[in-house]
Amino acid sequence: MNKFIKLIFTLALVITTTSFSTINIKASEAFTIDSYNVTINAHENGEISVIETISVNYTYPRHGIHVNIPTNYNMKFDMGGNQVNKNYNFPIKDIKVLSDHEVEIASDRKGVQINLGSPNFLAQTLETYQISYTIKASDLNLNNLQVFYFNLINNWDTTISNYSFDITLPKPFNSESIEFYLGSTSNNLEYVHYEVIDNNIKGSIELPISNNTPFVILIPLEHDYFLYDTINTNSNLIFFFSIIILFLSCLIFKKHAKNKVIALPPDFDQLKDINSSQLGYIMNGYIDNNNITSILINWTNNGYVSMMEDQEILTLTKLIELPESSEAYENILFTSLFANSTSINTNQIRENFEFSMNECKKSLNISIKKKQKKVFYLQSKNYLLSTFIITIISSLLFINFNLYSYFYSYKEGVLATVTSLFSLTCLFYCLFILNTKKHSLSTYTKISLYLIIILMYAINLLTLLICGQYGNTNFIYSIVVSISTLLIAIVSQKMIKRTSYGINTFSIIMELRQFILYTDNEAIKELLVEQPSLFNTILPYAYSMDLSDIWIDKFKDLQILESENYLSTLETISTNDLYKNIDIALLKTEKAMASISPLNKK
Repeated sequence: MNKFIKLIFTLALVITTTSFSTINIKASEAFTIDSYNVTINAHENGEISVIETISVNYTYPRHGIHVNIPTNYNMKFDMGGNQVNKNYNFPIKDIKVLSDHEVEIASDRKGVQINLGSPNFLAQTLETYQISYTIKASDLNLNNLQVFYFNLINNWDTTISNYSFDITLPKPFNSESIEFYLGSTSNNLEYVHYEVIDNNIKGSIELPISNNTPFVILIPLEHDYFLYDTINTNSNLIFFFSIIILFLSCLIFKKHAKNKVIALPPDFDQLKDINSSQLGYIMNGYIDNNNITSILINWTNNGYVSMMEDQEILTLTKLIELPESSEAYENILFTSLFANSTSINTNQIRENFEFSMNECKKSLNISIKKKQKKVFYLQSKNYLLSTFIITIISSLLFINFNLYSYFYSYKEGVLATVTSLFSLTCLFYCLFILNTKKHSLSTYTKISLYLIIILMYAINLLTLLICGQYGNTNFIYSIVVSISTLLIAIVSQKMIKRTSYGINTFSIIMELRQFILYTDNEAIKELLVEQPSLFNTILPYAYSMDLSDIWIDKFKDLQILESENYLSTLETISTNDLYKNIDIALLKTEKAMASISPLNKK
């Protein structure tokens, strides 16, 4: 390393040291330093153990002193004629007070401040303080150039009468290449006396050091003198952990969570055992508002209520009571609707409907989950939840291990942790929606969800790459952990396994869905000969699957069996238009039923 390069290094160090100014404002008015001794032991992995012994002579009583140690460095280098700025962070760890003094430690991104002394005690004259700490240095990434450099004196706003140092390096070095800088130049170095014995440098300065004068040592070294950690060990563990979790997820999916859907021909008689309100749970694993609202169509078909539409306002009128054989969730909904009157419209529901649809959903869930009608295996949902938690934990550990290896503080990883947690949660949720509601989502919604997934994956990948860079981790590890997380998320969404009953009912519903979507008018005409009430029979199922508009359109040129329970205020309206208007009014009523009454809002 030539002298020009050394000068660049040294100037950078001096500038850096002064950038983190000590808080000892006007310290020279309060005390001077009689003696200052620094003992340094550099280790082969780049860590530097330091012991500082400071004897302070107080001019007047004071509670103590502040020792400031910079950790953040901004350096300039000449690389082939180009000025290059580089930022480094050399964290401080294992701070200890070896003298009998109280201590308070504060830190920020610039460095660490060690407050020595007590608010209840005033030092009168001479006081000796001793502290130890370890600096975690790292490679400068300058084409294999290595140096040992150290700010032997951090800025003090007072005079240091006597200064001595004792430095031990881990291997032999060229003693003739040692450079000292007192202040910003190499002037006055005749006052710096030192001797080198083996790997040890011991010396002193034989003149008082004035205020804010840095003292720097610089030793050019062989390119492999310090064996810095090139890859974060904890990142290696998380890397292999992610691969193992991905492998186990695929194994669990293949062995326990694979569904075999049975292809069944259309058989509408099988629908008698499946209520339209159950479709959401059988198809997707949860109940939606439209599944509950489809009950109103069933009641109308069975003559329990009538529907009257008037400019997208639906009026429900109770005709007879529900039979005793009705399910509990139906009784909850029926009683709540007609508690105060035999007739209720959309606006009244929005303003006065005190019933919570969650209660109805809860009751319906209980009904579906009866042992003889269990749709999903419980263990498959446990696999999904466990995989989700483990996947997120692996990413968060990767982030925090890397940031901790750089900052030696977990608080620096809060933002990255929150960002990763948010992005992964959104990614899992969007995949869950795509998997569970893939049969009812519009193309626009699917594209939007895919775009969100790509965005969330990119955010998480960027977070892992940035944190991996801080931890000096191979960027390939960050990419592999990110890809493994995505693949685990995709595989985990397929872990919901249906029981034999669940497979059979799902197959029937899928066949019905295909029928509603793709059956042509000619096929429907033939079925109407044998089943004149086909339209009304299928309507609640179509509404429950968000396909009611498609089902109604298929009958625009066909004869619908009229029902006296579906009514309109417009006497001249066609049957097809009547059901279209009712469909729109039902959607508004569904939103009203799910909304919170203004009187109940807090």
